[in-house]
Amino acid sequence: MDKPKLYGPYAHRGGFRFLIVQGQERTATPSAPTEERARQIAEAFLRKLVQPQVLTVGMVLDQYSDYLSLMNKPTSVATAMYRLQTLIPQRALPIKRLTARHCEDAYMELVKRQKPDTHRNALAEARTFVRWLLKRGLVESDPLVKIEPMGRRKKGKPQLHLDEARRWLSVAEKLAREGHDGAVAAMVTLLMGLRPTEIIERVVRDLDDGGRLLWVTSSKTEAGRRQMEVPEVLRPYLLKLKRSKLPTAKLFGDHWRDWPRRWVEKICKLSGVPKVNAHSMRGLFATLGIQAGAAPHVVAATLGHESPTVTLSNYAQPGSAEIAPAHRAVAALTES
Repeated sequence: MDKPKLYGPYAHRGGFRFLIVQGQERTATPSAPTEERARQIAEAFLRKLVQPQVLTVGMVLDQYSDYLSLMNKPTSVATAMYRLQTLIPQRALPIKRLTARHCEDAYMELVKRQKPDTHRNALAEARTFVRWLLKRGLVESDPLVKIEPMGRRKKGKPQLHLDEARRWLSVAEKLAREGHDGAVAAMVTLLMGLRPTEIIERVVRDLDDGGRLLWVTSSKTEAGRRQMEVPEVLRPYLLKLKRSKLPTAKLFGDHWRDWPRRWVEKICKLSGVPKVNAHSMRGLFATLGIQAGAAPHVVAATLGHESPTVTLSNYAQPGSAEIAPAHRAVAALTES
């Protein structure tokens, strides 16, 4: 780019100003009452133009946020940025000075105050961010390369036992009959295994074939885009939600993704069962499906997982796959 040049002073509105020309661009500086003051202002402008811009961590994080926004939902971007800023909090630090020591110290601080799942997620997010930096030449080397994730991730969530789940569902149905839409959303987590975000994003036209089919047209993974059979017990409640709404209106209305979660926990309290969350209900859905004899890949597809390994290791309770053959064997022996 051409070197900027300074022209002036020129009389302007009872004072003086200068003109900065850089290639085809022309910038007039603010007016000043004297030529000397106008020159000081113009020279300050000129110094900013010729001084190379120092990219800071904060500036690059903002660019990365814009990049993520092109391909991800706002909630996913917000989660990614939150994780990154817990591990790389020095926004004023020049990106070229983001060293391995900075990152290692920050990670060890996270290890002291966060659970393994939380700080390991932050580290995984940071690794993706650093790959983006390297690809664009914004850093010369990977400052995270020597950091080893610490602690052991928890696999799965505590799940309700069958009698507890039946009691929970009985209370949820009672609330649904009374007109509480949140109870219906909570039932969907257990009876269909949908993620909270998938529930709140469903629109009226997604409920199809007289309420027998629900289309999940957007999800966190490609495998998450699927068609699901609606259990008979849920059909009347979902059809009631659909009445008098436009096809593109939200089926459950406008809510944040923690809305189904709060209702799951509220029903736990009302039914007197241990407190679990919506993710746990997805796990129970997987456990019951595997125990009933459904193939792991079928349950995985229903949950929107790309691999049955994820379903078996992180969702279904250990031993679920072994129970199904035992059930079938007993059934065969006791058939008349």
